[in-house]
Amino acid sequence: MIDKQWEELNENALLTIQLFLAPQVLHEVIDKTTVAYLWLRLEQRYKTTCLSNKIHLKEQLYTIRMVKGTPIQTHLDEFNSILIDLKNLYVKIEDDSMDILLVVFLPPSYKHLKEIVLYSNNETLSFEFIKSNLLSKEKFDLEVHFDDKVKGLFMRSRSS
Repeated sequence: MIDKQWEELNENALLTIQLFLAPQVLHEVIDKTTVAYLWLRLEQRYKTTCLSNKIHLKEQLYTIRMVKGTPIQTHLDEFNSILIDLKNLYVKIEDDSMDILLVVFLPPSYKHLKEIVLYSNNETLSFEFIKSNLLSKEKFDLEVHFDDKVKGLFMRSRSS
């Protein structure tokens, strides 16, 4: 390839990577002119295994709270994202610890599910078991809420 083709290829790759960056991340690397410099800066910022990154991610893991009204899948995605980031930094989180953290940080509306999971006779909890129960509860709650609205519509009809 000639130099002009390399420059064009570099520019296309640079723009493609920049398209997928969040705005706050893009501001940190917008001045980089080659893919190599951009990638190096991103690695320095986000892939370092320094203590501060580990502490920050652990703090996120131990303080994550599900906000009332947030879909379960959104909360699970956020929880998994933190776990993956920790794993990429070679931080080992025991399976039973992450299962318990997931249950403990649910909002008060999940009190009954928390009690069932925490006080059941199961010797071990699994992330999949908890996840499926959470998704089932959310689906059930949405169906019950929808049924209540439909019943309310029928009751409001005029009598002849």
